[in-house]
Amino acid sequence: MAARFTCAEGAPIVVGFLGSQAPPRSNSAEGGAIVEGFRDNGLIYGRDYVFEERFTGGDDDRFPTFAYELAQKNARIIMTNPVTWI
Repeated sequence: MAARFTCAEGAPIVVGFLGSQAPPRSNSAEGGAIVEGFRDNGLIYGRDYVFEERFTGGDDDRFPTFAYELAQKNARIIMTNPVTWI
């Protein structure tokens, strides 16, 4: 059985996601794969973790601001998608 993945207070931990494009559709494969992987390891959304998402919409100058916001929300994990720099 997987260990509980919660804060000391028993509240779910915050998992941040910082993306460079628009938010994925709710039925997208990307988001579903993450939730499925957590579920396969005994983690339940809302009980063990919650998501905080930020998307730059292509304006990658917003990354630092959004990263700061996620840190202020006490995100224990921040996942990102690759950004292509030209």
